[in-house]
Amino acid sequence: MTESTVSIIIPVYNTPVEKFRQCMDSVTSQSFPDIEVIIVDDGSTGVIVAETDAAAAKDERIRVLHRKNGGVSSARNAGIEAAGGKYVMFVDSDDCLHSMWLAYAVNLADKTDSDIVYGRIIDCPDFPDEKKRCLPLTHGKTLITEDEIHRIHTSLLINTTDLLPDLPFLSHGPGGKLIRRSTIGSLRFSDGLKLSEDQVFNHAILKKSKKCAVTDAAAYFYIENTQSVSHSYHPDAVNMMERAMTEIREALPERPERFLELIHAYYFRVIDDMMMAASFEYFSDGKNKKSLREKSAGVKRVLSLPLMREALDASDGIAGSPIRRKLKVRLLRGGHSFIYAVGKSAADLCQKHLSR
Repeated sequence: MTESTVSIIIPVYNTPVEKFRQCMDSVTSQSFPDIEVIIVDDGSTGVIVAETDAAAAKDERIRVLHRKNGGVSSARNAGIEAAGGKYVMFVDSDDCLHSMWLAYAVNLADKTDSDIVYGRIIDCPDFPDEKKRCLPLTHGKTLITEDEIHRIHTSLLINTTDLLPDLPFLSHGPGGKLIRRSTIGSLRFSDGLKLSEDQVFNHAILKKSKKCAVTDAAAYFYIENTQSVSHSYHPDAVNMMERAMTEIREALPERPERFLELIHAYYFRVIDDMMMAASFEYFSDGKNKKSLREKSAGVKRVLSLPLMREALDASDGIAGSPIRRKLKVRLLRGGHSFIYAVGKSAADLCQKHLSR
């Protein structure tokens, strides 16, 4: 193993075999060959366990760590501990990489001495064909120095280019980012946090960075998965999200109120993600059998949390906010939990019928 190696960490938990094979093909066929692939089998059962071992038997660059189930954060942390490369990249076992991403990203990181290289993530309903994964990279790039790091924090929080039109869309997931291992150091994913753990890590690693490169070159194909943990019922979602939002606040630059766009973006993220957590805990189908009254009480509880009140008070009337967002903020700020619960339940019912 050489210092120029990229360590690619792939957590696996009962991934369908065909998706895993497609993921591995996109990784091992990179035009940049100097990689080590660390598959972390997080207590899988069934044929996927043998499939991970078969992948390692075919390619000496691949290692498999079999362990008891501990969750995706714990699995990624195990991969970090085992990594020996100069750079680290995280890939989910049902997603894939652009064939030329690593060659481009390593070259850019080396030339600019960047701690992180951010690439473009492309959402796909299904696995892209080889032609799409091998399209020539067309790109622009922006170098961000330490005194401008707050702009990337902002972009990660708002998940849009509306406030920062000169920066490409940046996903708050772990994919599509090449990270210098020495910058990670002792930092790890928040173990036990099952919602927004990747958001917390991304802001924490950014706080440790002195220079970053942001490019709109295609890096990572995110394959839609409606069965993922982020789409599931969570009985403790609100508490988990409150913890995540608090940890993100701690990872932002000191005195974030110095940067108006950043603090506004943070409050928008708090409102959106806390209400998403309320949806997971109180509105999700399946195991959730709560009545409309119980759902309304749950929303009322979320609106009474100090962090949520702070965000709502700060976000009301922010210049440049879309009308839809302003109406949502004012509805929530007014404490209209029952109206919100009725509207949310009706919207979910309509969506359920439309998806049949």
